[in-house]
This record gives sequence, structure tokens and C-alpha cells, in this order.
Amino acid sequence: FTPEQAVAKFTTIRGLPVIPYRDASWCPSTFDLTILDCLKGLQKAISIKFLDPKAFDIASYEAHHESAQYDITKLTPKFVAFATPKIQADEYTGPRLPSYHTIPFKAMGVTDVVRLSEGGVFYDDGDFVTEGFRHHALEF
Repeated sequence: FTPEQAVAKFTTIRGLPVIPYRDASWCPSTFDLTILDCLKGLQKAISIKFLDPKAFDIASYEAHHESAQYDITKLTPKFVAFATPKIQADEYTGPRLPSYHTIPFKAMGVTDVVRLSEGGVFYDDGDFVTEGFRHHALEF
């Protein structure tokens, strides 16, 4: 199936709420991400060898995604995404200290960490630097 053919299967289902994804900010959306956008991205990732569906390591994904200490997802060979580390537990999860990320990040070849959240709220940026990572703030 092409991405267009695949998404067409869903758009014909009456009452199925196929709505675009948007970021969690309070501002009006500047870009709505559709299922078609995601499928085209998946097709591109496969074509440039960023993703090999036959070699996807489900055990590694499950070990790193939503664990008690961190929530890390390897998106491409050179890019991982992770939930904001935090010093304090909240009603949903316990603390996810920056130090908990060191071993899996080094095993994945991570060299830089980019913080998108407000600085100083959840963790100290210097904790990643101390562990040998370059740290960049890109607040939005």
C-alpha cells in the first residue's frame, strides 16, 4: 500500500474520528499532523534506511519505553526522544533523574541532549553535562 491507499481505508469508516494531532501547547495550532503525514514519514524513513521494520527490536523498545526510571524511544539511528527527566515524583510517575539516563544513552550513542521544556523546573541541565553529554536549551 502507498500512504495514500492506507489512509483511504480509514477515511471511509463512518463515524471514525480521524483528526490531526497537534502539540500540547495552549496556542492555536500552527501545524496539524495527519495520519497521512505520519505514513509518508514512515515510508521515507524506510526508504532512507532509518527504519528497517524487519529488524525493529521490540525488546529494546519495551525495555526503554515508559520504564520506572525513564521513557526513551530511539527514533532514528542518530536521534532519541525521551520524557523530561524530573527530580520530584508526581501523581503519574516517580522521579526520572538525569543520572538514570546515562547508561542507556551511552549504549545508544547519545552525545547531546536538547531540552525543550522550561529550564530549571524539572532538573538541572548540568547533571547531563557532568555525565559527559553536551546540553542544549531549545525552549518553545
